[in-house]
Amino acid sequence: MIEAELKLILKQVADHTIKNPGPHGIERFSSFKALNKLEFFSKGISYEWQVDDYLDNEASAINLNDQVLRRRATTLQKYQNGKWSSPRHELKITFKGPGLSTTIRQREEIEVDAESDCFLILSRLGYNKTMTVKKQRWAFQPFQDLTLCLDEVEGLGYFIEIEVVFDEKLKGVNAEEKVQETLSRLEFSDLRVEPQSYAKLLARSGRP
Repeated sequence: MIEAELKLILKQVADHTIKNPGPHGIERFSSFKALNKLEFFSKGISYEWQVDDYLDNEASAINLNDQVLRRRATTLQKYQNGKWSSPRHELKITFKGPGLSTTIRQREEIEVDAESDCFLILSRLGYNKTMTVKKQRWAFQPFQDLTLCLDEVEGLGYFIEIEVVFDEKLKGVNAEEKVQETLSRLEFSDLRVEPQSYAKLLARSGRP
């Protein structure tokens, strides 16, 4: 699959700390005027607490090739019938290929369910944790085939991510058009774009 995404800055906060992680934290986004038009709870919203461990070898081959190897542990809840569901837990491993040369960042993404033993295998092969990114995310689909995420990221602050995922055979299939249309319809055009990943932003800040 190919993932196309665009990250927008709501509020950057150096050394931001996530207090009391949980789905009700979405209330902290109500102060952002840019989100006034969003009807969060009418869109089948879900909540995720994500802990991402980024892996690489001693030569930093993954990073130097603009790739990503990531272990993600997620606690997931959905908003149904006026309340949040009981949490369930997922563990996945993801590989992302180099970014394609387009205005909206696009790259191959392969994600599979994982067991804890597979990370021991990766470690034996020389791939170990280089950094951890923690965030809570509220995601919903305001339009077909497009996901909008509200992210609160430990050490960074508050962001919006607009994501489109499509089959590799349809590379470039209107992904940029869909993202740009979303920016216009939701009046996000005034928000500043952040081209870097959360991991790279945290690395630049010096956080482990």
